[in-house]
Amino acid sequence: MKRHTPERDGNPKQNGGFSLIELLVVIGVIVVLIGLLIPALSLVKRRAKVIEARKDVNQIEAALNEYLATYRRWPLLGEPVTPGGPIKVAGDMAGLLISGAYDDIDNTKRLTFMSFKRFNESNTPITPWGNEDFEDASEDDEHYYWVMLDTDFDNVIVGCDCFPSIVTPLSNDVNRSVIAWTANTDADPSEEAFIIGSWEQ
Repeated sequence: MKRHTPERDGNPKQNGGFSLIELLVVIGVIVVLIGLLIPALSLVKRRAKVIEARKDVNQIEAALNEYLATYRRWPLLGEPVTPGGPIKVAGDMAGLLISGAYDDIDNTKRLTFMSFKRFNESNTPITPWGNEDFEDASEDDEHYYWVMLDTDFDNVIVGCDCFPSIVTPLSNDVNRSVIAWTANTDADPSEEAFIIGSWEQ
């Protein structure tokens, strides 16, 4: 017995295929979705960097408070930009925090106070925005973490009564024994979000 098969008349719906217009509409929708997704992913990456930097500055503050509780003094390492001023977390200061066997004078108990995720070629910790290839001699201070210590032990870090910058982060005094900060280089230096500080909530 012969089966009857219906003739195909070239109608795309009967052929089970897509018309050119339908294909272009689907491609257009995909392009629009990708266009919406890319800025969202970029925003997520920027926020992740801020979260990582905020975690690091809080850990630096906690590590130096732990150092103070252990030794009842601040480390002798680090050259402030001005007396009692900011100290770059690089060189000796970085080595003291991350290496348990670093220095007999400043760390006689050979404790490790913290660890960092990212370092440059000179083994200096860098921020999420920093590049591993930049050198310590670089003038680009925004790639470093900074600290300021309460050297007179009155539990006050004195602000500068100026607009915050990477070297003068505070416009007002804060009641802390140590602060740590860095710069969010995705933000404009004129914005408050430019400085990420351990004293912020």
